[in-house]
Parts: sequence; structure tokens; C-alpha cells
Amino acid sequence: MNQEFKHGGDAIYVQKCSDIAHELHKASILFKCLIEEVSFEVLEVYTFLKEGERARELSKEESIDFFKSKNYENDQRKLSQIYDLKIYPRVKNLDFDLELDLGDSRLFLVCPEPKDLMEDLEETHRQINAKKALLGVIFKEFNSADSKQAIKECLGKVYDEFGGKKRILLEQSEFYSPILDSYFWFSLEKEWELKNGEILENSSYAVKEGEEVGRLIKSRNGVDGRNLLGEFVSVQKREAQEIEFGSLDEDFTSEEMDDRVVYRALKDGFVGLNGSGLIMIKDFNFEEINHRNIGNLLGGIERGFEVFVKSSTIDKDAIGANIILEAEKIHISGGVDQGSILRSKKCVVIGSTHQGVEICAEYAEITTHKGLLKAKDAKVMLCEGGVVDCEKGEFEDLVGAEVSCKEAYVKNLRSNNKISFCMHFEIDQLVGGKNQFKIDSSAFGEYRDKINQILEKHHRYEQFIENALRIYQKELKKASQMKPAIQRFREIFFKNVGRGLQTQSYILGAIEQYVQMCDKLKQVKEKIDIYRKRADAIKQELEPISDLCMGAKLICHSPWVDQNQVEYFDLYQNQKENLVIEDGERVNIVIDSSSHKLIRERIQR
Repeated sequence: MNQEFKHGGDAIYVQKCSDIAHELHKASILFKCLIEEVSFEVLEVYTFLKEGERARELSKEESIDFFKSKNYENDQRKLSQIYDLKIYPRVKNLDFDLELDLGDSRLFLVCPEPKDLMEDLEETHRQINAKKALLGVIFKEFNSADSKQAIKECLGKVYDEFGGKKRILLEQSEFYSPILDSYFWFSLEKEWELKNGEILENSSYAVKEGEEVGRLIKSRNGVDGRNLLGEFVSVQKREAQEIEFGSLDEDFTSEEMDDRVVYRALKDGFVGLNGSGLIMIKDFNFEEINHRNIGNLLGGIERGFEVFVKSSTIDKDAIGANIILEAEKIHISGGVDQGSILRSKKCVVIGSTHQGVEICAEYAEITTHKGLLKAKDAKVMLCEGGVVDCEKGEFEDLVGAEVSCKEAYVKNLRSNNKISFCMHFEIDQLVGGKNQFKIDSSAFGEYRDKINQILEKHHRYEQFIENALRIYQKELKKASQMKPAIQRFREIFFKNVGRGLQTQSYILGAIEQYVQMCDKLKQVKEKIDIYRKRADAIKQELEPISDLCMGAKLICHSPWVDQNQVEYFDLYQNQKENLVIEDGERVNIVIDSSSHKLIRERIQR
């Protein structure tokens, strides 16, 4: 196959291309862009049929006759296609993908909203053809200007929907079908896994009335034939397997379709699977949730569910070990065992959370906390060895705890606590000592995320500068070593010019090499200067966040006990300052906004 490559203006034309990915890579180099930023259009398709050891190109008429006749499905000779392409920098990237499934016997278009693709049907068709060619899907007919109405009708027929994406069946094999055993596609489970990026066993998933729960895919016996890639497939000779599957009519409705049965919920609940089919948990009042009786309850935040768990006594664990519970509101009376995760908008625990427990909520209220709590607003009676990351905190007692916050109040501060805050921390009664306080704008999670993003960008520029400096120093050393010889060569060159003599080529080559090296050094130096300015500009973004600590205050309404250490970290200046508050002192600590220093503020008796 002869291949021709032409570069004309803003586009590259490739004739009879058999490796599209390779041509796109070459084009990205010419266009000086990423391969993802290169688009192409299929201009023509050529079909080849293997005869003996050689592949013969079919003429247009032969190709049409071959695909329309029964020979295409019955003929087991190898089939292939190559393309004429127009490659150009991407102008418009439509939001859709093509996917093959069921043994490459079906081709789906997958997109968030098909209506968006109807705005420019011509471009949609071009990009469909391009993606088909990349996948290797055989073109039975090729028309670069296909009927807009046909595409519009196709986009109007949604086959199914999953994970916020709609699937539209574009093509399927005329005869070929792989053998397919019956199975259940648990839509609720798959959507949760897609969103959270993890797979959990022994779980039930939240569903609202009328929502799809899952699909029972029907079995089918296979049929020999060609798949959409043009490959002839002989299917395994056996009967397709059926599975026993059922559900309660009072909880679920089922809709019979050609290739599947779609199950929907008749009530709100958490849906799981057992050995015989679907089960639904409709009552959200529990005495205990563990892996022996209920398992994980997931997806309840988005559905607005409220879950109550009340153990027989407050000392007993209401949530067993390693349980994950998600609901908009969670009310627990009893303990939460280690390894469990609670996610909600509002979480109330009247009892104890063990070490290794993780709670994420907008508002949380806990009696005794020993695990990890991330909340916008936290209220804890006793935090003993626990970790709290919040915007606003209120604590009755803190002992051996770690708290990071924007502002917080504690009634009784006991010993060995680590407190980080950026605005305000108030102690009503200091009961113990050896506490560590850190005033730092990164103590609050929202600021911390912004800081990390800025530092990550700054670090990338610093790395480039470091690498560029290494190259600069290396090239500068070479240039310095060459300089004396080049000076002598220049003297020879100018003398020769004055005498009308020709200078030896190795002298001219050395001078040219030196000039190129100096040009490169200049370019590298300019780049370093540009990136330094950018790095400095990015670092400037830290200043307003760092200044949020100005006026920060550590207030104590009682005399200080034992020794307590206070540290102020100036994020922008990257400087630390420490002071120690001694036993019996009656002081508050403030950050002076003009000097950026820790100041003792004495309290009158």
C-alpha cells in the first residue's frame, strides 16, 4: 500500500493510511501540540480482502456488492480498511465517545446530552466517522456528507443511561452474536462505585421511589458471523446459562424488554442483593448496624435519607466495626466501633467513637470522640485523643486531642493537646499544661486546599528553574572552556578576511558551535527569568491567605498552668516564631498586624 503525506497550510493530508495513531503522533510534532489536541477527518475508505497471502483492494463497485451480498457474513476471509485523512489542530471537540461491547458486536455513542450533538450535525457525523476509524470499525458504506436527518433520528433514540451518560446504539452486527449467560447489572452499585472509585462488598444502596435499581440481562445463544471489526467469529457450542432471580412485588416493579428486564423501586429504601434476588430495607430505625445483620448503607446523602441507630444501652456499640454509613442525617445512640466511616450532612452521636472511626459531616455533635472528625461545625463534649478538623468548634473538654480550625471555644482545656487555628481560639478554664498552639492560615481546611494548590504550582515552576539552571551551568562551563580557543580562532578568521584568504572549515565550525552555544545560553537564561517572575507571582497569591492570621487571638480566661508553647507560622515569609507561656501567667496571645509578631496581652485581675 502506497502512502502519501502532504502538509498544506493548517492541515495535513495522508493518503491510504493504515496506522492512524502513528499519523496523529507525527502531526502533533509538526503542529507543536499534544496528540490530544489533534483532530482528523476521514475523506475516503478503501476495503481490502485477503486472498491467499495477499490482500486485494476492492473497487468501489466490488466493495458495495460485497457488503450488500450474503458473502460478507459467510465469507471467512480476512477483511481490512485503510483511509484518506485530513489532519488538523482541534477546532471543536464534541463531548462524546464511541464504545464497543458484547464481543464487538454493538457500537454505542456515549454522551451527557444527545441534544448538544444536534447543534452541528455535520461536525458530529465527521467526528463519529473519525472515532469509528480509530476503533477499527468497518465502514460498510462511507459517505462524508451523510444524511443529517438519519443522524438526528439516531441521536433521538436513547438505548439506556448510566452514571450521568446516555448510550445510543449506532450499529450492531447483522448476524453475529456472542453467547451470553444471564446476569444482573446492579445499577445502584455501579453508579456508587463509579462516583467513589472503590468497590465494597456486603452493601445496600439508597434508592428513591421510581428510580432504576438494576437490569437483569437475558441469556442468548450465540450465532457465528462477523463482528463490527470485520472479524469472522465462531461461537462456542453450548447452551447459554440462566440465573434464578426474583424480587418482592410490593417493593419493586419490573419492565420486560427485548434483551433485559429493568427493575425499579416502588418505595424509598436501601437495596441489596442476596442469593435469590433483590431485597429492600425500608425501615431506617435500627438497634445495631454491623456486617452480620445489615452491612454498609451507601448513597443516602444524595437521596436525603435520615437514619436512626439506637443500641440497647449507650455503652454498647450501635455501629459495628468497619461499617460505612451514608445518609443526609445520622442519629446514633451508642458507640461507633473502630474502622467505621460515617458520612452525612448532620451527624449526632450520643455515645463514643472509637479510635480509627472517621466522620465527615457539615454539622457534627458527639458525646465522646476518639476518632477523626471532619466537619464545618463541630460540637464535642469530650475529645480524648481524637482528631478534629473543622471551621468552627465547640468543646466541653479536650485532653490529648488534635484540633485544626478557623475558630473554636473550649470550656476545659486539659493536658497534651495540639491546637492549630488561624483566627480565634478561646479557653474558658485551663486545667492542664504541656499544650502546643500553632497559629497558621493552613489550619482551616478551605484555606489549606487553596494553599496546597498554590504551592503545587509554585513547586512546578521551581523544579523547571532548577532543571534549567543545571543545564545553564553545564553549558556555561563548556562555553567558558571553549572561549580562549574561540578568541584565537576569531583572530585567525579576521586576519584571513583582511588578507583575502579562506579560513579552514574546522575553525569556522568551532566558531559557529560557540555562537549557537551562546544563543542557547541566552535563551535558557531568558526562560529562567520568565519562570522566576511567574513563580514569584504565584507566591504572591499566598500573601492574602497568610494575612488572614493578622489579628488572630489566643484567649484564656484563667491563669495558665505549667508550660505551654505557642508558635506562629508566617506562610508568606516562610518564618516561624515561638514563645512559651509559663505557669501562673495571665495573658492572651495576639498577632500584631504591623510587626507580624507574637504579642503577650496582659489581663487585668
